[in-house]
This record gives sequence, structure tokens and C-alpha cells, in this order.
Amino acid sequence: MSSDLVRHMTSAQSLERLTDIARRLEQAADAGALDEVTRLDHELRCAALAVVGTVPSGEAPMEEQLQSVKDALRAVEVAISSVQLQQKKLKQKMDQSRRLRLAYKRKD
Repeated sequence: MSSDLVRHMTSAQSLERLTDIARRLEQAADAGALDEVTRLDHELRCAALAVVGTVPSGEAPMEEQLQSVKDALRAVEVAISSVQLQQKKLKQKMDQSRRLRLAYKRKD
């Protein structure tokens, strides 16, 4: 088996893994699974490094590799936005609950 074929197979597997992790990261963020978001964020960073690592030195990365890394970064941005929105909603609920408790406490 030629080294070019092995490199291409490895690159394709790295791209597929990166895409899968990015998809799972977005799903975890939407579901509010913060522990899973943290784990997948780390896994995504490692997968992105693996994609970059499959580019032979002195060669420009393939367009597909660059696009996959861009998509992974977009997934991280989406996850961050989703988590921030969930945190904001949780804070609003906590503030509302605190105000209600204070209002009932004043009536006593």
C-alpha cells in the first residue's frame, strides 16, 4: 500500500471523526449537557489537531480539511452560544424565584 493512499485514508478518517464530534458537541450543547460539552470540546480539539497532523509538511492542506476545521470551529461557537443562552435563562429563573421567596417572606 502506498504512503499516499495510507495518508489519504488517515486524513479521511480524521475528517469524518472531526465532523462527528462537532455534530455531537452541538447536540450536547442544545440538550444542556454541560459535562458532555466539556468532554466533547476536548475531544474536538484533539481531532482538529489530528486533521492538521495528517497534512504532510511542505504541502498545503486540502480544501476538505480546511472546511472541516472551519465547521468544527463553528460548532464550538454554536455550543458556546447555546450554553450562554441556557445559563442566562437559568439565572433569570433563579432571580425570579428569589424575588418570589422575598415577597412571600415580607408577608409573614
